[in-house]
Amino acid sequence: MQAISLLVQCAAGQVAAVPLVSRIHEGLVFSNRDASTLLDKLVALLLTLVGVCQRQVLLIADAYYASAKIILPLLAVLIADAYYASAKIILPLLAGGHHLLTRAKGNVVAYWPAPAPVSRGKGRPKLYGHKVRLKDAAKEEHAFIEAPSPVYGENTCQSRQGKAKTLWSQGAT
Repeated sequence: MQAISLLVQCAAGQVAAVPLVSRIHEGLVFSNRDASTLLDKLVALLLTLVGVCQRQVLLIADAYYASAKIILPLLAVLIADAYYASAKIILPLLAGGHHLLTRAKGNVVAYWPAPAPVSRGKGRPKLYGHKVRLKDAAKEEHAFIEAPSPVYGENTCQSRQGKAKTLWSQGAT
């Protein structure tokens, strides 16, 4: 079963998910001619909702739906689990002008820009410089600044923020 819900907060502060549309996709299969997966069915369900609403969409998905098939016709923001932080999701979303908000996987690497060559040699110039594991970079406390948490009601929490100009490999998965 798949459902798309509207996340609402009442005046008292409680949060609830109000179902907008749901479908039962599993069941008995008598023929293997239908090659559509649950990912295809989720996208069809979401496109039905987008077509009815004619508005921008914010899709929040769990770790199961990691596929390049989640591309929406209108501007969309996909809020997803770290499982989605892969080239299969990121590149098609960026190509369609959409956004992905996720935490990074533990094995994510970035690259510093390649140093400019002193003299042009044979072959193609290097695209990427030194490899940086983001898990290791997060341990360097001097590279981060602390700021108050932007989440409502979290007045005592501090968030650590860092910024670096890095390159991301196009072939990463």
